[in-house]
Amino acid sequence: MERLAPPCFSTLREKLDSLNIEAGIFDLDDTILKTQQQFARFFGEYFSIVSFETAIPLDSLWQAFDHAMPIAHRGPNSVSPAVWTDVIALMADEIGQADTLIKHLPLLEEIYRQAPPYIEGAEPVLKALKKVGLKTALVTHANWDWTIVKLTHPKLRLLDYFDYVWIADEKRPKSAADWQQAIAALEVLPQHCLGVGDHYERDIGAMLSLGVNRLVCIKPAWKLHVQGDLPPDVAQVDSIAQLLDIIWDLKPQKIPNFTHL
Repeated sequence: MERLAPPCFSTLREKLDSLNIEAGIFDLDDTILKTQQQFARFFGEYFSIVSFETAIPLDSLWQAFDHAMPIAHRGPNSVSPAVWTDVIALMADEIGQADTLIKHLPLLEEIYRQAPPYIEGAEPVLKALKKVGLKTALVTHANWDWTIVKLTHPKLRLLDYFDYVWIADEKRPKSAADWQQAIAALEVLPQHCLGVGDHYERDIGAMLSLGVNRLVCIKPAWKLHVQGDLPPDVAQVDSIAQLLDIIWDLKPQKIPNFTHL
């Protein structure tokens, strides 16, 4: 049976109630939207031009990029458009050709004028959760202006699916404090939330530290988002399209009985 079929909405609501899940809190990029693929597409074009003009093989450009990214990601511009200036400077230290790398840098600015599309199956999941009245919040960590492009894009209609949106400061790492903003805004307890993200530390670890214990990790599209190991109770799936299946498979948690004390 198709679980997203309308007759199942009341059953989904009953399932969420049985799990004491009152709210869903979500990351955006590469959890709901195909953000990494947008970066890969534009960098593919950028490196093709640089390779043509410098005769540096594409593999060498990507290798230098892979070397530079972890270093730049640890800096203050990790999710800011300015990070690419840092990346290009590090790449130039390794392979040279700074003038050509810098000359074509404006091509990458186009990334921030376009909204990435939904991951397949993401929107039906959001619609289903909205249909059953689950409180929802979005906690995203990206450039402010680019986030507004995504939130207001007429084909995405993201604001139709979320009761609250929090944009974490792009000048610092996303943290538990950002997730706490969403939990407080929805007026729920952390243990009554379902948390969904793709970054081991800044999504899953941050929510876990607050007491969110119903957690789903989307398989990270970025190597940088894999830091350490996931706790054993965290479900990992390839796509948010599998989220409803995970909800169906969850078991009610045992509540300690303190009546004898």
